[in-house]
Amino acid sequence: MVSRLRRNVLPVVRPAAPVKGKLGETNLPDPANVQGDIYLRLPKTYEAFICFTITDVPAFKAALKTYKPTTSADVAKLLADINASRSTSQNGKSDLDVPLTQIAFSRLGMNVLGVTGNVGDDRFDTHNMLDDKVLLGDQGVWDPVFSTGGLHGVVIVCAKGKSTYDQAVQATKDLFKASIDVKGVVEGNVRPGTERGKEHFGFQDGISEPAPRGLVDPNPGQLQVDPGVLIMGYPGDPIYDNKKLPQRPAWTKDGSVMVLKKLEQDVEGFNTYVKKWAPFWKDFTPIPDQFPQHDDEPAFGEEYFAATIIGRWKSGCPLALSPFKDDPAYAADKTDKTNDFDYSIPGEYGPSALHCPFAAHARKTNPRNVDPFLNRSVAERAAIARAACPYGTEVNLFIFWTQWNPALKSLPSQKLQYSESTKNDLRGLLFVCYQSSLDNGFVTQTTKFMTNDFFPPTSLVPQRLLQDGITGSSEAPALQDPIVIDNKTATSGRQVIINAIDKSTSDTYTITGTVQKRDTSATAFTQEFFVTSRGGEYFFTPSVSTLEAWATSQNALDVVFLLDATGSQQPYIDEAKNSIQNVYDALIRAGTWDVNTIRFGVVAFRDYGDSDYVTKNLQLTNDMGSIVQFLDKIKAQDGGDVPEAQTDALNAALQMNWSDNSTKIVVLITDSPPHGTGEDDDKYPSGSPSGLDPISIVDTLASKAITLHVLACEPTLSEEVYTAHDFYAGMTRKTGGRLIPLKQASALPDVIIGLARETNSSEKLVQQVASDVAKQKGNSASQIAADLYPRLSAAGTKAENFNITNIYEDNKDGEKNAQTWFAARVLDNETRAKMVDVKGFRISSQYRTNGGDQPSRNSSYDLVSLAQVETAVHKALTRLG
Repeated sequence: MVSRLRRNVLPVVRPAAPVKGKLGETNLPDPANVQGDIYLRLPKTYEAFICFTITDVPAFKAALKTYKPTTSADVAKLLADINASRSTSQNGKSDLDVPLTQIAFSRLGMNVLGVTGNVGDDRFDTHNMLDDKVLLGDQGVWDPVFSTGGLHGVVIVCAKGKSTYDQAVQATKDLFKASIDVKGVVEGNVRPGTERGKEHFGFQDGISEPAPRGLVDPNPGQLQVDPGVLIMGYPGDPIYDNKKLPQRPAWTKDGSVMVLKKLEQDVEGFNTYVKKWAPFWKDFTPIPDQFPQHDDEPAFGEEYFAATIIGRWKSGCPLALSPFKDDPAYAADKTDKTNDFDYSIPGEYGPSALHCPFAAHARKTNPRNVDPFLNRSVAERAAIARAACPYGTEVNLFIFWTQWNPALKSLPSQKLQYSESTKNDLRGLLFVCYQSSLDNGFVTQTTKFMTNDFFPPTSLVPQRLLQDGITGSSEAPALQDPIVIDNKTATSGRQVIINAIDKSTSDTYTITGTVQKRDTSATAFTQEFFVTSRGGEYFFTPSVSTLEAWATSQNALDVVFLLDATGSQQPYIDEAKNSIQNVYDALIRAGTWDVNTIRFGVVAFRDYGDSDYVTKNLQLTNDMGSIVQFLDKIKAQDGGDVPEAQTDALNAALQMNWSDNSTKIVVLITDSPPHGTGEDDDKYPSGSPSGLDPISIVDTLASKAITLHVLACEPTLSEEVYTAHDFYAGMTRKTGGRLIPLKQASALPDVIIGLARETNSSEKLVQQVASDVAKQKGNSASQIAADLYPRLSAAGTKAENFNITNIYEDNKDGEKNAQTWFAARVLDNETRAKMVDVKGFRISSQYRTNGGDQPSRNSSYDLVSLAQVETAVHKALTRLG
């Protein structure tokens, strides 16, 4: 019989009753709902990362309906089957070979799918990895597949056998081919024969993985973490644990943030570096005299110096357990004792580097005993589940070919020792990790642990220890010219403060730290690094149920009406109340939505200091009866000066219960501007007394894919109010919305229906152009639109358009003001000072009176116009950030 599968994480052996423990019986992730690579890792020999952009959202959703991701429950069963197969096999191996797969989406990809709600991870929601290139210390040139930051998603495919793998990769491409553009397939494979499980520097990999409590049967000494550290929606998830924070959407539960990073390894450079410092191996241990004599001193020097970089010998045996020589017995032990240690030394208090350097890779990434200077919980919160795979050919062809074909061992080794065609090939590691918080996990590990010369803390006075010898970056910049000091200042360990002046800017800086004497001898050790990032991306790995919901979700419509409830606005309130059911029915008859996918919400607003309220809200609902009842209680009254509380109404709209997969519209019906736009008759000329900024709110609406339309009650808004027309023209443009004249309340239903259909069509166009826009992110919306329009027109792309007679006079000064408001980021004196006087009428003569002509209106479905393309491009750029 063969003992259990040699693996760092194995699913817990569940009893008949639910697992009990400090997390309770039900507060555990469901393995059947969690994708399979997240905490158990997909077993594989070959692995592909199919990186794609979505070109046809409906077709992609149709394919997603039939896509079946491998779940954690599937992996648990497969591992059990492999173990059973090995135990009955004559050679102790398993022939089980099944294709495994998983899918994840970038923030941009989720937006394209219409899932615009925040995941609840600020970094993921606002950054791609390209944005963090400097922060992460990436100094190399990124591969083209990652260099634009425009990926929408990745499908992982892996298998044991090459044939099974090839077929699974092709089947995945075939499934999605009508809906995606494959930007690149990044492929990896485990190393051959006895090198299996090792990365290209030759060290056993994947040894130290966290064990989520209740889900994994931990090995002795293995770091245990609450499952929410890795999987959203459970204890350990920093958002779940802090109920004072806005909680994540329900669809994020059982999901995880995935990091994919391609790390190129310079194996020849690393080996040369090891040989260079091998003769000085005794300088890298504080106890050289305790080491036994070695028959082959140079070979041991290489072995030991390399082990000090990693913190483990190449077999995986920790230096802390066997400080003087490699002991493969630890790695071969089927009870997995390779994690059953810490770095403490009997008789010594506090952190010690007696057996393992502080800067060793294994110690940087999992510092273990860090008391008393760092709490153990810090290490738990920063834990990540790694699932890496090597890529590239072997440097040493003799090892490569003989591992796959033992018969070749009979050939003279020198004939296969090296080949320039493979020696110069690229190789490295496809690094993957999972966590519920990027900042707690990957970013902390990268920026605060591995590239931090002062981590782990070893005393109350910061000590410079060096960076992680594997994943470190270049040394922190030093002052160009050394500062001349006296002996008193230079006392080692002394705290110093250095005042510096920037020659180019004359800015002054204070530099604080402690003195450490620098070794400037010819043999002084200089850290070198042999891993170069070739790019990567952040992805959200949804639960299986969320994937199913995204695949089957219908396009929804959310409309929030902001009703001015002051002065003479009662006719519009009455019309909204009387026609809301007809509008609802007409939208359903249009065929795009049904009773389950249309919701309306209402915000009634007055002014600050009015007798009753500033805003009164009704959340989005499909219960038209409740909306009518709400509107029935709204009576137009109050309102002293010209401006009203539109700012607070916009903020209330922002806080509505928007659905993620919907066309989101705010319709503001008013005849006045908000406070602070420059009106003479304004009690609050600096803006809303609540401290809210309408421009900032509208920018946020735009970033959240919420389109603002303003229905201007004319002729009052444009002829009797000085600033409103230009202000609203600028604000609606920010979101891709429109300023529409409303001369009579009876026009309200037609306008709302027309704008809803037009906005929904615009959102589809945004999805269609998003990937192309991402490639040209540095260009203006007009430049990108000019490039895309001929192709879209030639392809026969059509779009809905709500047509209404333009009742406004062309006015260059007014347009200049509108553009100024459009470009503004805050409502302040500087912005107001840029406004120019507008002379003449704003409305054409036949429309200036209440009894004058009424603008005609209709909807059409025609070939897309350049203006519509530019609006879609502007929306896409805004959502890219």
